[in-house]
Amino acid sequence: MKVAFIEAKANKDIAEDLAKVASNIDYKKIGLISTVQFVKQLSTVKKILEKKGFFVFIGKPTGSAILEGQVLGCDVSSALSIEKEIDCFLFVGTGDFHPLGLLAKTNKPLLTFNPFTSQLKLLSNEERQKILKKRVLMLAKFKDAKTVGILVSTKPGQCQLQASTAEIKEKLEKQGKKVYLFVCDSITNAELRNFAHVGAWVNTACPRLIEDEFDKPFVNALELSDSLLNAS
Repeated sequence: MKVAFIEAKANKDIAEDLAKVASNIDYKKIGLISTVQFVKQLSTVKKILEKKGFFVFIGKPTGSAILEGQVLGCDVSSALSIEKEIDCFLFVGTGDFHPLGLLAKTNKPLLTFNPFTSQLKLLSNEERQKILKKRVLMLAKFKDAKTVGILVSTKPGQCQLQASTAEIKEKLEKQGKKVYLFVCDSITNAELRNFAHVGAWVNTACPRLIEDEFDKPFVNALELSDSLLNAS
């Protein structure tokens, strides 16, 4: 089935409202990021902030995102491409879902600006540590699992693998684990409960699924490949 992606832009001019709170930003070099609703206004925001003495950078994505400065739930590559150039990131948009996706991947301060409330806030280091601790705990529990299920989604674009599932399966089996492949559309805790014999799950679909609550250890394939696949 073909999928059409239609840009939904917010009918809200953000530049002037952001300019009013810019004096509360304590960093000089700023990396701008946003979702598709506001991303095309980032060039205007950049000019306004530069007039106020800031050095502003907008990165280019290398993953699923296609617009400069654009972040998706599963792709923050535009932000990471300028990480070494900046003092902080500034996310323009609503909610914390997208900035939290970046928070776990960078040590740089991360500010958010809500265009509808004009609220500027700094995401805390405690929030970053909470995310990281949860992932470390899941990886530790995964290591003890004897039976593993590898989840493969049929949804378009839902694939985070650098290595194939066959390679992951083979490496885990060499560690003495019993490994099964599961092909599915939606991945929920309720569905996974049907397979009580599986002790842990490897997620190859949207990496943000690990933020949901699952009964069994649930880890992303890319994080797993970095830490446990080559364990002796």
